Amino acid sequence: MAGNASEKGKAEDVLGSVDGSAILREPSYTECILCYSTITDVACLVTQPDDGHNVCRHNFCFECLGQALSHKKNCPVCQRQVLKIDRNELANDLLGDLLKRNEVLREMKQAMVKKDGLVKSIREEHGIEMTRWKRENNRLKETSREKTTEIGQLKTQAQDHASRAGRLEKQAADLELELRQVRTAFKKELGELSASLAGAQGTVREQQLELEEWKRTSQEREAVLRRLREDV
Repeated sequence: MAGNASEKGKAEDVLGSVDGSAILREPSYTECILCYSTITDVACLVTQPDDGHNVCRHNFCFECLGQALSHKKNCPVCQRQVLKIDRNELANDLLGDLLKRNEVLREMKQAMVKKDGLVKSIREEHGIEMTRWKRENNRLKETSREKTTEIGQLKTQAQDHASRAGRLEKQAADLELELRQVRTAFKKELGELSASLAGAQGTVREQQLELEEWKRTSQEREAVLRRLREDV
């Protein structure tokens, strides 16, 4: 139990906290200052204690630290003499979990960025569609106003035609009445002319008869005169 507590304490010194929240707040716990990359295979230094009897416990990549200590047996950060290198498996496990969590967060962030881009694209398309719809709506409104004006003009023309048709119908009725009156007067005059003609024809026949009678009398007189001349 004491060993586990000690290992946990070392991991907390290296990583800041067991739940990893400090790692998110303090990225230096996961970054190796020798290679400037995320620490892999955590190596934690145990150095000469300072006046307060504290060791430095700076952490690096195990491989990077090995290369650094091959030249000089001092901590690359505080320059204290290195007494021991701890390879903390618990810290490595926590760091692995943290890296996985960070990878998940990175993927979630990328997904959010992609989603934001998609939302932006949809909004832009929606804006374009709305602009097109507004333009089409304005065009339809303008067309509707033009059609309304045209319908009003057609109604006015229809009313004018109806009024003109009424006047023409009245004129036709007047002409028909006048035609009936003319026909009646013509029939009356024709009747009077027919009666006059009949009377004239009767007078002509009488005159013809008188002429025939006169011719006959003249012939008789001429016959008498010829006889008288012959007797003389």
